[in-house]
Amino acid sequence: MKRKTILSVISCLLLAGSTGAQTINPNISYYTTTRVIEGNGYTYQCDIDEADRITLYNANNKFVYVKWGNKDGSPMEAGVSNGSIETTENDTWSRSKSKSIVDNAFSAEEKAWVKGQAIIVIMIIDSETGKVIEVNFEFLKNTPYQQIPLAVFRKIELELKREIWFKVTPAGKKLNYCMAFWLHEFN
Repeated sequence: MKRKTILSVISCLLLAGSTGAQTINPNISYYTTTRVIEGNGYTYQCDIDEADRITLYNANNKFVYVKWGNKDGSPMEAGVSNGSIETTENDTWSRSKSKSIVDNAFSAEEKAWVKGQAIIVIMIIDSETGKVIEVNFEFLKNTPYQQIPLAVFRKIELELKREIWFKVTPAGKKLNYCMAFWLHEFN
């Protein structure tokens, strides 16, 4: 499946699971409109689409809306585009470490606040080096993630970039970028 299709399916699942979400206090919601948000020495972009899905990312990110494809413009192998050919090697540490970084960035109070609500964490991976070069977050507007300060997302971004890398497969090296993402939920 293509990235946009996969993310749309996940977003629909998020929407279906969020109908019983706690009412959001608009006075403390950070991500209510499409806008640029200034942090302490950094700038993020908050985009809200017609389905009320929020995409939150560092304003310096270059691949947020760039189509996934081969660097040379040739068609991607069918196995790569449908996910049956891996672009990064499957390992035991990078995915579990990534999830641990997200878990540790949230305080106990924040974890309790977002409990049972999912967020999509997307890592854009350099197809040459395997390093995480960008991190994007997606969540629905009517979820408690509205109340999570930008500094938490910034901390996750920096730690993923510093601590996580992947071994890129030969198929992945042909791409303009590789990607790893997951649906993160605090229980």
